[in-house]
Amino acid sequence: MVFDRNWKDLFDEVIKGAPHSIEIPLPNGYNNWKQLRVAHTHPEEFGGTFSVKDITEFRKARPISTSAVANEGIYTIEQIEGKRHNWVNLAKKYEQQYAETHNRLFDELESVCMDRGIPATREELDTIRKNIANEVHEWLKSNSEKYGFYYTFIST
Repeated sequence: MVFDRNWKDLFDEVIKGAPHSIEIPLPNGYNNWKQLRVAHTHPEEFGGTFSVKDITEFRKARPISTSAVANEGIYTIEQIEGKRHNWVNLAKKYEQQYAETHNRLFDELESVCMDRGIPATREELDTIRKNIANEVHEWLKSNSEKYGFYYTFIST
């Protein structure tokens, strides 16, 4: 979904994407995303906060705000009016945090699996993915304002 600055929906229909990606066209009358608000879904049972790909795409587009609507709630990053909005550094630091968290948690799981001599279960992998999402969510809560953004989560 794409909205203007005042939250007017700019599309009459729902835009459907592939299972883990979506191409959202620029609405008629706009030549960039800088005056727009963008929302997309994370439809998995636990959708989690923004993916690295989400943040990378927003770094390029630089919208006023972006939201990920998940089963557990709505995650939003929004520019703080009057502050410098540094999407580039936010994206860079977020990618680093995500990679560090991902590597640490999967290394821990790999160690446990080697001790047991059996591969990780589906439940363990899902738990790791959820823990990664939770840790980077906490990182965004603690760090977004440094880069000129509010980060919020509204539970459903």
